[in-house]
Amino acid sequence: MRLSASRVCSQAIFNPVSLETTRPIFVDKLTVGSWRVLLGFLVTSWLRDKSDDIKLYYFDASPGGEFLLELARWTGFKSIKPVDFSWVDVRRPDGSCAGACVVASESAQVCDAVWAAVFEGNPVISRYQRRFDPNRIVVFLEKCLVQELAADLLLINVVSWYGTATGNEEVSPVFLMARTQWFRQLEKYAIDRGVCLQSYGWRWSLPSIGFRTLRRAGVVFAAQLFKRWKHVKTLVKKPPATAPNSRPAGHGLIALPFEGRGLSLDLSKRTDLFWIPFVKSAPEDVVVYFSSRDNAVNQEELAVLGDASIRVVSKEGVGRGEGIFGVVAEALKLMPLLIRSVLLRPRNFEVDLWIAFQMLSFVRNYNHWSRFFHDFNVKVNVDSTGCEKERLPADQAIVDLGGVCVSYQFWAEWYPAIVRAKAVDVHFAFSPLSAEGERRSGSDIGQFVAVGYIRDHAFSRVRVRSDQLRRHLENKGARFIVCFFDESFTEDKRYGLSLESQAAHYEFLLARLLEDRELGLVFKPKRPATLHWLLEPCSSLLSVALATGRCFIFKDGVRATVNLPCEASQASDFAIGLLWGTSVSIESALAGTRTVLLDREGLPFHPMYELGKGRVVFQDWDSLWDALNAYRRDPATVPDLGDWSPLLTRLDPFRDGRAAERIGMYVSWLAKGLELGLSREETMELARQRYVAIWGRDKVVQLRR
Repeated sequence: MRLSASRVCSQAIFNPVSLETTRPIFVDKLTVGSWRVLLGFLVTSWLRDKSDDIKLYYFDASPGGEFLLELARWTGFKSIKPVDFSWVDVRRPDGSCAGACVVASESAQVCDAVWAAVFEGNPVISRYQRRFDPNRIVVFLEKCLVQELAADLLLINVVSWYGTATGNEEVSPVFLMARTQWFRQLEKYAIDRGVCLQSYGWRWSLPSIGFRTLRRAGVVFAAQLFKRWKHVKTLVKKPPATAPNSRPAGHGLIALPFEGRGLSLDLSKRTDLFWIPFVKSAPEDVVVYFSSRDNAVNQEELAVLGDASIRVVSKEGVGRGEGIFGVVAEALKLMPLLIRSVLLRPRNFEVDLWIAFQMLSFVRNYNHWSRFFHDFNVKVNVDSTGCEKERLPADQAIVDLGGVCVSYQFWAEWYPAIVRAKAVDVHFAFSPLSAEGERRSGSDIGQFVAVGYIRDHAFSRVRVRSDQLRRHLENKGARFIVCFFDESFTEDKRYGLSLESQAAHYEFLLARLLEDRELGLVFKPKRPATLHWLLEPCSSLLSVALATGRCFIFKDGVRATVNLPCEASQASDFAIGLLWGTSVSIESALAGTRTVLLDREGLPFHPMYELGKGRVVFQDWDSLWDALNAYRRDPATVPDLGDWSPLLTRLDPFRDGRAAERIGMYVSWLAKGLELGLSREETMELARQRYVAIWGRDKVVQLRR
């Protein structure tokens, strides 16, 4: 009979080594510290049973831990094994993917528990909420916290699942994990999963700074302090809210980052500049920035932008010396708070130290962005990466300079999650459908603006190329053409979609192509640079398939394909996407192609199931392919197959091909108002009124906390 996890934990705390049900035992990482606890289990088991029959599993190991592992095996303990699992295989009893559940809702629940028990009223947080926007600080810390909790929550789910997978359901597993600041909340979560959580020492979860960064910071700080010690206070202050407009004629006003999707002004191709042609400002007022790590900058495209008078600049190195100096000075200012924490709140010192390091990271990025925006006189920053925690210091910086921070929806966002929370002045979304999800995610948005699907301008522009591709496949004998959209994969199968799971999709489809002489295939990969890895397991099938002339692969590009998904789908009778990543499938459906989704990962809670299992969503390749064959034989037998019509208006209430135009129009209004000397609030309110007058009051919503 399986003991309750709470009973197991209570027994294990007082007498862990004598507990019969402590088998199997899992440990997050074999280290010298964890071996001190594990040794007690191993020795006690041997003394009691004269046997090494103790089931011990580990997820990772340090060099010292591996040495002790070999020593333990040499002394006779053979049953010590690594945990072998794939992210997609870890399921709940209802078949749902445990990792997806963690991302979708459970990490937010644990985060809320941590916030209520640990963060509420914290003096370090209060200090920075007085200095910066309070809601933005909350969103930033929540993102930092969830980023750390997600890995531990996944491992707890693996431990819970592994007992069922290996047939050890009679006993509750014990999971030894390095203690963190949030151990109590993780312990409660583990009990709900039927896992007894124990700690073996501390894991200091602080941001990784690096020795070189610390050394550089120390040198720069010493030099600056020696030369300009009188300026310590002024360098760590926020830039003035009304920075003088020292912009030379035609220099800077609207800025956007290069995100690896191209820098073309050709709207029939993938580009980060899709809304720029609709901006009613001089080209000289637009600045595209990138970092030195962005190695996919196309020199030909840079030349085109140069001819169009659009500047492309690097933000690396801007204000680095003063930024580091400011961070070190900020750390010194935090010391009294941390000393007071040690003396008066010793139990909370680890939490205070964690928060302090996160906020130093915030301040470092804030200083960098403040200098960059000031030097290039940026007043409106438009960035699609509104969900990244690194975005929040940039937003704070431009707000403090009197500018406006803007983001736009790029991916499908079906369910609320902290990872999608954002704190911006203006956010452009596909439709009002996303507003409630943003609210429940904890977003703090001044103006939530519905604009439509952001790439709908390309539907008509790629039609000629789509028709040419279809005629090419038909000339080779194809009578029924299917398009497939893959997803990104991770090198470590334990923490995301694996290479093997993604390659299996290609293998299945290529085998169907070789069996059916009237089938045509169009592959639209997400990452062209990694395509050869996906196709390597089925290289022999691919060679034969390409030789038929009925198989075509879009592979131009590096970080993303140059061609848009709608170009592939409009050449096809049906498009197949994955439920785990439905953004490209939305584009396909809005472009008018029947689209079906494959859910092999296990997402029964996904809203797309509302369109019908066996109609739009399928859980295996065989049932999906049977449905497609039935449609080929007689469309009247399955008229609703791949039909998204009940949902399309909710996904995009406009459907007029003008989403990019609306973004460009709104950004122009913001830039013009600020250039005329209006305040941030006046500029945003005038833009809202003008947009509402044209498109309706329901298209702009306030989502302030």
